[in-house]
Formats: sequence, structure tokens, C-alpha cells
Amino acid sequence: MNPQYNMRVGANAVIVRDDQLLVVEFNDATGPHFNLPGGGIEANEHILAGLRREVREETCAEVTVDRLLLVGEYFPPHYAGFYGPLHKLTLIFRCELIPGSVPRLPENPDPHQVAVRWLPLRSLPEQPLLPAMLATRLPALLADPPPSLFVDDVGILDPTIYNPNRIIP
Repeated sequence: MNPQYNMRVGANAVIVRDDQLLVVEFNDATGPHFNLPGGGIEANEHILAGLRREVREETCAEVTVDRLLLVGEYFPPHYAGFYGPLHKLTLIFRCELIPGSVPRLPENPDPHQVAVRWLPLRSLPEQPLLPAMLATRLPALLADPPPSLFVDDVGILDPTIYNPNRIIP
């Protein structure tokens, strides 16, 4: 085992309203594109708490987490490091906006973040959505969602009390 090896774990939210997907618009070295709200989980942070934090930071929205839809991997050697040198594992969850929560661009957005937008699901194949495979896989995942496969430490210890939306310090 290489003690210098590091993998970044992240989580992203699929938030759909009126057949539209909530996305964060960026314009950076890779060009203009859309990402799902979310990002990297910090050290000693629970994945679901980190997902809610990232959604709040990028969109000013509060969400509840529903189910794990997809796990994605970015392995830099497969892309000549185009999206950076760090190996990444991303968990993509279906989420719902908390009633009254209105997504918007934060006052101090991330570097290169230019907007928070709703994209019609039918337009996804024509959009620069990253990761690109979402444009074709997301409609099927939303139409026939997989069973929830994510179980955190509390769910493993006592599955009768599993609640992905409980408040985690």
C-alpha cells in the first residue's frame, strides 16, 4: 500500500422539479459546463452532512437526501489528467428541496461558478453536463430508481433507525 496515495470522496445531488434538473454552471479551464450541486467531503465529515453542506454552499438551498443513484469514478490516467491529477470517487444521491428553499447563486460563489440553473431533462443530451454519462443515464435512473444501496454506520448497527436526513453534527 502506498502511504502517499490519496483519493477524494465527493457527493452530488440530483434535484428535479417540474422535469428540470438543478445544476451549477461553471466556466473554467475545461470550458463552460454544468455540474450537479455537490463536492468534496471534508475530513471527519459524514457523507450525507457533507452533501447537504455542499448543496447549501453552491446553491443556497436546503435538501433532504433520498437514495443513492450512482457511484462514479474519475481515474486521471484514463483522461490524461484533463480534469485534474486527483483520483475521485463520487456518490450521486437523489435529493429533494426542503419546502420554501429557493436555489440561487450565493453571494460568494466558488471560483468559476457563474450561475445556478434549472435545465429541462429532455435537453440534457445537448448540454455540457459533467459527468457526461449523466445525460443518458439519469432519465432511466429517475424513471426506475435502484433500491437504496447506501447504508451508513448507524444503518449497519441498527437498520430500524436508519434515516438519511437526520441531523449529523
